[in-house]
Amino acid sequence: MKRNLLSISLLIAIAFTACAQQKKATTKGTTNTGSTQTTTEAKEAVPESAGKITTLKMTRGACFGKCPSYTIELHADGSAIYTSQMFTQYEGTFEKNVGAAKVQALFKEFEAKRTDTCGTYKSMIPDLPPLHYNIQFEKKQVEIRNATFGPKYLAELSKKVDDLTKVDGTWKKTAEAQKQN
Repeated sequence: MKRNLLSISLLIAIAFTACAQQKKATTKGTTNTGSTQTTTEAKEAVPESAGKITTLKMTRGACFGKCPSYTIELHADGSAIYTSQMFTQYEGTFEKNVGAAKVQALFKEFEAKRTDTCGTYKSMIPDLPPLHYNIQFEKKQVEIRNATFGPKYLAELSKKVDDLTKVDGTWKKTAEAQKQN
């Protein structure tokens, strides 16, 4: 009997906590739709007002272990710059033209997915390596912090960026790796 009473009390406490969190999030201008959480604070629509994407910078940060940490910068002309920070197979800065058509197709996916809806997502797991985007439009810059905890399509787009910019022997090394102190 005590076990059942404890279980019911726990369920009620969880329900009230979940409702309080949802109410708190809604008052800050956040809408919660299924597993996707977006913030509507002072963000304007991207397609017409900001123009097309000219540069996309994706950064994968370090975790408590040996997660690869690097930055990839893509430009509309197809040029790509890969800079390693730590725990990567290729160390240093590398450059390559991956093709303007491929980059433009990727940029169109970012534009179509409305990647401007939230600037920061709350990190729920401290050891998960962070994923950040800096997206430069013709008239506006958008920064997305902790994209891993945002809509699923942000993680899917990061995989497409990684696939397009996989460093191999065809990349030109332009700088040595920065020494970590």
